[in-house]
Amino acid sequence: MSKIITFEKNTKEDILDLFDCAVDADGYIIEKQSGQKVPSSDGEPLELKDFVGLKKGSLVFIRTGINSVIELADTIQDNNQ
Repeated sequence: MSKIITFEKNTKEDILDLFDCAVDADGYIIEKQSGQKVPSSDGEPLELKDFVGLKKGSLVFIRTGINSVIELADTIQDNNQ
């Protein structure tokens, strides 16, 4: 079973809603209760357009781009050893 869940662009906001997150007027993912911007795995605020998935068992938001994907793959590999 895969440890990563990914989804189509048109379902991003529905998925975020399940995790009590939303998108602000500037396009950034925020926590609904606090209004704080949600960081990606690199610690930077994450825009909806750059959001590609969540890591299983956490609220680690994955950003588009090869660096984020490599970092995620390395983390998964380290956890499986």
